[in-house]
Amino acid sequence: MRVGFVGELGYEIHVPSQMVFNVPDGATTLTGRLGMLVGAYTNGGNSNGAEFVITWANGKEPVEVFHRFLDPKNRPADRGLIDFQVDLTPYKGGRLYFRTLPGPYNDKGWDWTAWTAINIK
Repeated sequence: MRVGFVGELGYEIHVPSQMVFNVPDGATTLTGRLGMLVGAYTNGGNSNGAEFVITWANGKEPVEVFHRFLDPKNRPADRGLIDFQVDLTPYKGGRLYFRTLPGPYNDKGWDWTAWTAINIK
């Protein structure tokens, strides 16, 4: 599905949300892009930011492998799509849980988030 970025296809999800991916045998790297849709912080959009969290689990205690807070309304560097990369070599099999969470004050208004170009290899 189109996610509000020119030429990008991906998953547009409103907070709080979660996606789950199995980790293939031998996978060593997770890459992708994340961001907030332009309308969340322009032309009346009033998001106060959102958190992007990736957790790995294999039936035991989960491990947070990535965490990023974006506030594109107040921090121009948080606008557009942002690349991420996670080293998966310490983790074998299991699942990756991609979560988006509301920003400060647990305010979910305007928190239109997107993940795209997810690659587990």
